[in-house]
Amino acid sequence: MSLTLGGRARKLALAAFVLAGCGDSAADPPRLQVRVETTGHTPIQAFFVTATLGDGRTVSLACPAKPGSASRELGCTAHGFEVSAERGLSEVTLRSQGLAFASTKVDAKRSSLTLELVPLGKAEMTPDYVTRLDGATCSKDLQALGLVFRADLGESYSVKFYVRDLDSVPRVYFQNTQKHPLHFDFARNVLGIPGTADQFAGDTYSGDDRKALAGTLTLYPAASGRARGAGGDVESPWTLNFFPADTLSAEQVLLAHRLVEERLTCFRWSGPTSRLVYVPATSEREVDAAENEAAFTRAGVAWMPRAELLGGLRWQAMNDGVAYGTLRRLTPEELAASPISFRDLLLLPRIPNAPPLAGGTITEEFQTPLAHVNVAARSRGTPNLAYPGAVEDPEVASRIGKLVRFEVTAKGFSLADATLEEATAFWEARAPERYVPTFDASSMGIPSFADIGFADSLWVGAKAANLAELTHVLGPNAPARGLAVPFYYYDQFMSAAGASPELCDAAEDACATAGRGAEPCRGARELCLPTRGSETFAQHVGRLLRDRAFNEDTALREAALAQLRYGIEHTPVDPEFGRLLDDAVFEVFQDAKVKLRSSTNTEDLPSFSGAGLYESRGAYARGEKAASKIVTQVFSSVWSFRAFEERSFWNIDHEAVRMGCAINEAFVDELANGVLITQNIADPTSYGMYVNVQEGEASVTNPEHGELPEIFSILADTDYQVVRSRFSSLSPDAALLSREEVQSLYEAGALARAHFSRLYEREVVLDIEFKLTPAHHIVFKQARPYSAR
Repeated sequence: MSLTLGGRARKLALAAFVLAGCGDSAADPPRLQVRVETTGHTPIQAFFVTATLGDGRTVSLACPAKPGSASRELGCTAHGFEVSAERGLSEVTLRSQGLAFASTKVDAKRSSLTLELVPLGKAEMTPDYVTRLDGATCSKDLQALGLVFRADLGESYSVKFYVRDLDSVPRVYFQNTQKHPLHFDFARNVLGIPGTADQFAGDTYSGDDRKALAGTLTLYPAASGRARGAGGDVESPWTLNFFPADTLSAEQVLLAHRLVEERLTCFRWSGPTSRLVYVPATSEREVDAAENEAAFTRAGVAWMPRAELLGGLRWQAMNDGVAYGTLRRLTPEELAASPISFRDLLLLPRIPNAPPLAGGTITEEFQTPLAHVNVAARSRGTPNLAYPGAVEDPEVASRIGKLVRFEVTAKGFSLADATLEEATAFWEARAPERYVPTFDASSMGIPSFADIGFADSLWVGAKAANLAELTHVLGPNAPARGLAVPFYYYDQFMSAAGASPELCDAAEDACATAGRGAEPCRGARELCLPTRGSETFAQHVGRLLRDRAFNEDTALREAALAQLRYGIEHTPVDPEFGRLLDDAVFEVFQDAKVKLRSSTNTEDLPSFSGAGLYESRGAYARGEKAASKIVTQVFSSVWSFRAFEERSFWNIDHEAVRMGCAINEAFVDELANGVLITQNIADPTSYGMYVNVQEGEASVTNPEHGELPEIFSILADTDYQVVRSRFSSLSPDAALLSREEVQSLYEAGALARAHFSRLYEREVVLDIEFKLTPAHHIVFKQARPYSAR
């Protein structure tokens, strides 16, 4: 009698079956009696049977059975189980803890049979691996082996496993993945398996007669969905995953599933929770699983497409942390008109364009790890939760408008009422050490990207310096030309220009028009000019920072900063600088539209990204939108309320902030835009890169209408294999990048990462913004260090 998993002799070691038949009979008895026992004819007290009947249906039952769980077709007996002879039995799979599982086909003519299961070997537990986990602490012990990471499915736990000796008696190792995140390193350094990486890959990732298997178990606490095969609804599943380049067959998947499941008692064999679910890595493997779904069902194995796993999310714990504050529910429109501080917690029906400074955030839309609201939360170390339907949760809705304690962990979130004393103690303990940014404001001129690079960030800002550096390294994958505005001209402007009474009056009118209350607008007008004499914008900033009301009244502070920005934007720059800037833009770009992009000394840094804090503006060399007339809008963004509050949160010296500009040609009619992280943050245990990309100019990080980007990882070791989590909601049936474009993206990213790692003198992961031009060309528009915090 052959086993369903191929019938090879090596599989007989997993399950020994002794079939004791009573011979052929003229008439079938009412029930087919099956005795289940282990070595020495000892009856097995508890087991789980998955039986495929003669008509092709599959039924399952746990024995001993709970009242009412038996069916007409299948029932438990004192020594095993019985099957309706009317239906017949064609195949059976047995599971029992501490024993090797087994599957076999059954001769329909049998009236009784005996199935014997073989005990598993003794468990090994070392600092490097375990071979089995049993008992009540199994799940906790398994999680302790894993790497914790956040991706599109929230915080997850990833445990690598390795199976050797498939051609004889298989041995399974669950790696201490924190110590050994790579299969090859584990096999070589811990198990002493000889050979090169190529030999290891050949033995492990390809072939029907391979000697080894390797994969990953991942726990997704926040996920749920509808599994196929022997599935149904599942919640918080552990998933069985394999390398995308691994062409393993459905038969090999079932074998790996069995070897893992029988050695980990954490997993349940039915029901929605604690299930082990196979998730194919590629569309080809999904097709293979669908074509072999009957085999999965007969073996009692659940599988799920990755898109289904993503679609079943209930919430995403995007960034863990604790915060105290008043819970406020604001739409993006209300948020734009409402002063917010880090003493507020925000419940946001939609993800805003600009990440608000808040002590914590709950969005009622799902996020990606690269959404600006999450990048900001990760940078600040503040809790961030994506929870569709949060406002309908009584635990949330009942606390809107109240002072609360908010915590996000891998297992979910909690909200609890808090006292002002508790909150104040937390806020005071949170304040970091004072940081004073450095700068050089002595250099004049408008240098081209050809004349500056990484080392010039001290006087042009990291954004301009890094972008210029990219043009030296990437060639056609970087902007073809560009300019930089040094800090000198911002410093000159702030030290020479100032507001007039007329400008202050106009700023008050603009304040009221923007929907602010009369009181903060009137208070901002009173702060606009000194009580006597005149002052420059730099002196005005110093006076504001020392003003008690400005520091204590959030609404007044927001209005006073708005009037400061108004004054800066409506004050012309020095005529000589204006001519110099416009002439430089015309010389390099002629009449083409350009982008004046912020390049401060407090953004794109290894320790502080400043993502989304400052403004970029479109401009030309001549006319009403000449660069000289637009540049003050970029200058003024230093004093946006959001940027000011963010710096205050980090205790950054406001008076040491300097603004420069990176100028490059504006991208027009782009086919797609995206963000590339030069590390596979979706699975840190696999080499690769992580991509969010969206159609046209629709924002990846701050979608205005809830559109979701395409998400995938690129694995270079597999000839640029794509592991896609989902398609874009704007292109639900087709990828936005071709295979050639994906390869170009990866190769340019790898070149940039290697180059900047040498410049930073350490291994650095980059956060890169890119565009796909109408000519189907990948162009990088920004590169900065990525913080995994």
